[in-house]
Amino acid sequence: MLDDGRPLRSVSAPEWFTRELGAVLRPWAGYGLLMLIPRRGAHSVWLFWHDDGSFRGWYVNLEQPHVWHAGGCDTRDELLDITCDEPRRWSWKDGDELEAAIEAGGVLGPREGDRIRAEGRRVAELIEQWDSPFADGWETWRPAEGWLAPRLTPDWART
Repeated sequence: MLDDGRPLRSVSAPEWFTRELGAVLRPWAGYGLLMLIPRRGAHSVWLFWHDDGSFRGWYVNLEQPHVWHAGGCDTRDELLDITCDEPRRWSWKDGDELEAAIEAGGVLGPREGDRIRAEGRRVAELIEQWDSPFADGWETWRPAEGWLAPRLTPDWART
């Protein structure tokens, strides 16, 4: 979100990296999401379900390497993503956003872009080989009856 409250996508991608940003805490909207966060890695794997409960697909969010602590982990989105709607088939998502960030300079440069793409290629190989976590049956996972989603701790936004 921009600091004036407008959605980030209300401006062109290059402006995302030159404008002030804001943040808002809000609950997830949608039927189902399960996020798998590896102990080592620079990505998370998101599984989505349709409102009727049927499995929709996998999404790989490329991120900064995770920093784990007692309250969970800290990371940051790296813009480039991977979508996977069926086994062994994947596609890049938001490559234009990564390129805009690199061109804008500052946070991401060409070396970081190479690192992000390399992590993406590594995870894409897991998809092509249908390796863990993609082949582990997570698409049939359902929360236990009465299971409550975890709540953020009061210090979730610490720096």
